[in-house]
Amino acid sequence: MILIFLLCAFIPAALMTMLMIPYLMRRFGDNQFLDYPSDRKVHDIPVPRLGGICFFPIVTLTSVLIIFLTLPFDEMLTGGVHYGLSIAGRLLTVFLSMGIVYIAGIFDDKYDVGYEVKLIAQILSACVIALGIGLPVFGLSFKLVILVFFIVYVINAINFFDGIDGLATSTSILCLLALCCSHFLLSNYVGAIIAASLLGVLVVFYYYNVYSWDNKIFMGDTGSMTIGVVIGYLTVSISIIEYRIETLTTYYLPLCMAPMLIPMLDAMRVVVQRLCKKKNPFLADKSHIHHFLLRRGYSQRQVLERLNIATLCVFAIVWVLVAQFRIFD
Repeated sequence: MILIFLLCAFIPAALMTMLMIPYLMRRFGDNQFLDYPSDRKVHDIPVPRLGGICFFPIVTLTSVLIIFLTLPFDEMLTGGVHYGLSIAGRLLTVFLSMGIVYIAGIFDDKYDVGYEVKLIAQILSACVIALGIGLPVFGLSFKLVILVFFIVYVINAINFFDGIDGLATSTSILCLLALCCSHFLLSNYVGAIIAASLLGVLVVFYYYNVYSWDNKIFMGDTGSMTIGVVIGYLTVSISIIEYRIETLTTYYLPLCMAPMLIPMLDAMRVVVQRLCKKKNPFLADKSHIHHFLLRRGYSQRQVLERLNIATLCVFAIVWVLVAQFRIFD
């Protein structure tokens, strides 16, 4: 039955995205939220970067509707407790953390507010997640520092990887598929429904980002940071659930993080490289892996295909290590 509800989250989210992106293009595409060409970018004409505007409202609406339709109200408030939070508490945590970076992303996509504002929003979003899982945020602790660092790391890894058409989207789709299946198998259906909703959004967005010429669109920082928060939150949820349920092995976490390995390693390499050159680690340049492949003569589509194949290979290797050799037991 829950598989039907996951489809009921995926399909409406996809349909709403199909309707909303053309509307956004008609409403704002001519003169607002444009991403103009520059030395550090690979596109040649201004492209609207407002695709991410639809991510947060669609995921929120779809997830809340599906969960409210499938669960009684009293169970929403008291049932399905994980890490001390009811279903309603978990929904509030993830949507509030998404909303913080969503607002910062909109201002940045329109006004280029700078990395300082985005970084503050990312840290605040991570603190909301910390509060949601019971970590005190007013007293500095090792667990809090690790969680905030991880959430900010994931957000920026997605953001840095969003350098060519479809790259961050396809990587996020693979990661969300793993997260959706893992949360489903762990009986955390709230996490599975949120992942399925965002999957529905991203599958449709991928078409407009990669294959559509009339309605070409970027996700902008609004989209990439929203995706990063969701992936970070769902990953933290997996780790907590696996820790609480002693009969489970740590299979799910490495499988969920496998699609993120390449963007996270690339982000680490780029930040270290910039710091060694005494540059600001948050100021964009053309030092990412996709820029390197473009300089080698590959087209954007070829780079996308090769990095997606590499991501699938990483996932397959981790799967073998987990399933056959039980290396993470």
